[in-house]
Amino acid sequence: MSLRKRTRRWWRLVAILTVCLGVLPEVALRSVAGILRGRPIGRDILVARACRRLTRTILAILGISVVAAERTRETDGCLLVSNHLSYLDVLVIGSVYSTDQSGSIGFVAKSEVAAWPLIGRLARLGGALFLERGQVRSSVQTVYRVSRSLRSGRQMHVFPEGTTTDGRGLTTFHPLFFAAAIRSGRPVLPLTLRVEEVIEDGAPSGFANEIICWYGDTLFLTHFWRLLLIDSARLALCEHAPVAVSRVDRAIGLAGRIEEQIAARLADSGDPQAPGETESGELSLDLLAGALVFSLFVNPGNKVAREMIPLMEE
Repeated sequence: MSLRKRTRRWWRLVAILTVCLGVLPEVALRSVAGILRGRPIGRDILVARACRRLTRTILAILGISVVAAERTRETDGCLLVSNHLSYLDVLVIGSVYSTDQSGSIGFVAKSEVAAWPLIGRLARLGGALFLERGQVRSSVQTVYRVSRSLRSGRQMHVFPEGTTTDGRGLTTFHPLFFAAAIRSGRPVLPLTLRVEEVIEDGAPSGFANEIICWYGDTLFLTHFWRLLLIDSARLALCEHAPVAVSRVDRAIGLAGRIEEQIAARLADSGDPQAPGETESGELSLDLLAGALVFSLFVNPGNKVAREMIPLMEE
């Protein structure tokens, strides 16, 4: 590996950690500054601005640009649903749909995310709802909370697949959270996420989806460490027309219709890539050092910390 790529990787890692650590102090300082000026700024607006700046800054550090059509529709109070590629999806969607008017977009995430280093704390700051998968009580409670948020005019986002994929197709959409849109009477806004291009060593990579998408048994640290090496990437965020709902709709039918829309948009992309394997994240002393930096921000019992153990043993 060249010195330039190694330097870029470490610069990106340090820059991302620095930016994330600065979000909470920024919100607090801006709140105090507003009070001292006699013009207090609402918490929702402060958080929305901080989250929007955070997502756009991290994407810029990673060299990732987002191609999204200019928004011409009112999306406040919409239930946003999309296919799920990786942890980057939250950054991409948050960079486009977090506004001062609607506040930071609310994401429904699995409960494990709450324990992730930095990300969990930032997710709580942005008002994420955490779902314990497989727990009926948690599922019902979260649906009601999403429904209340939609009625209050807040944008909420869910990944109805419930898991990530390689970006070339979809798994079955679970109807659970479509019931929240029906119950609140709010429209559903389908979104399609697509990997357009990844540039490595000055040329397009033949494994763009494998580099961007985090799926299967790939460890987070291995995937992220590999991602830090790219020159740049381009992702597309395609907005469909909002789907109006009514009390007579059934969640399973609504989920099926929207799944078909997103699947059709993915099929239209003409993705020339064939499924393949990209090179590993180089399980070396370099990776172990990077994992050690991450461990400074990790609780010993959470998933990221547990992932370090097999890396250390190889």
